[in-house]
Amino acid sequence: MKLLLNLVFYELGFTQSHFDVRKNNLKVVTFHKKFGAIITSKDDENYYFNFALEYYVKTRKNMLNF
Repeated sequence: MKLLLNLVFYELGFTQSHFDVRKNNLKVVTFHKKFGAIITSKDDENYYFNFALEYYVKTRKNMLNF
């Protein structure tokens, strides 16, 4: 995950990441929420997240320990 986010934020220069996670994938939903991703919307099957660069900078060291 950290390698992917390094690519997105530092190599490609994005300031946000948008992605979806199936609602029944509770471990992944919990992981993303723990590190600062925000649910922006949802439907019957998915949560839609936004993860900002500022939260990645704050939490990237903790991601290694997770």
